[in-house]
Amino acid sequence: MYYHRQLEQKIRQTAQEYACITVYGARQTGKSTMIRSLFPQFEYVTLDKSAERILATDDSELFLDSHRVPLIIDEIQKAPDLMEAIKIRIDEAKLRSVIDGTTVPLMYVLTGSNTHEIRENASETLAGRTALIEVASFSESEKMRKSGDEFNPDIKVLMEKQKELIPKKRHEIYDEIFLGGMPEYWIKKLERDTFFESYISTYLEKDVSRMINVSKLDDFRKFMRIMALRTSQQLDYTEVGGALGIDSRTVKNWISVLEASGIIIILQPYVSNLAKRIVKTPK
Repeated sequence: MYYHRQLEQKIRQTAQEYACITVYGARQTGKSTMIRSLFPQFEYVTLDKSAERILATDDSELFLDSHRVPLIIDEIQKAPDLMEAIKIRIDEAKLRSVIDGTTVPLMYVLTGSNTHEIRENASETLAGRTALIEVASFSESEKMRKSGDEFNPDIKVLMEKQKELIPKKRHEIYDEIFLGGMPEYWIKKLERDTFFESYISTYLEKDVSRMINVSKLDDFRKFMRIMALRTSQQLDYTEVGGALGIDSRTVKNWISVLEASGIIIILQPYVSNLAKRIVKTPK
């Protein structure tokens, strides 16, 4: 069963404008499923496969020669230097299009789970060549399988949508927050605790261990729990460090890991004065 995403129309439109699309977001937010559904005719390769990953790392040109375009490359963060080879292929295609008087079609769709690393590499290496699109977990409307575009803050649109909604009780809202919106978990109606325990273990072993040197992953697991308990509260690095027996520098480093992999979002305070917004404590 496939649940349509609100980003689909935006991606279809972007596919008409760019030679490359880079889709990023937290692990298991449905990036690959959505992209393969939107572009079923594209060849697909994942760098989770060791043979493909080794080839992409050791000989990026041979890797690209081994696959036809248009091409979907999943888990692109596992071979970051591959973006340089993709850049060259796109530039060559653009040069040919100028000579031939044609337009360059969508050649590559890149997906990956390390939000910060992918966004940074793509914006530097593929600047002007790729569109960057972030995918989050299901929104409430996506859970209800309501079609439509991305969220529109226009008051008139919101007032019209409000007429279709059935008010929820407070405990129902808390239940929605508690359950979250991870696509696989939501669609398959999996047991919550089992799903998220597996999710966290995979995240620690495959992502965290690669990003930082943590001698004991259990310490980082405890850190994640402490951060979860402080959801929507002002962020005090010293207080978090004191609860775990680590210094504030380590706390800042570990928070950057959570943020980079799309696990948390640091919310800056809303103040009309931009200077005050910068110095005030985030959540």
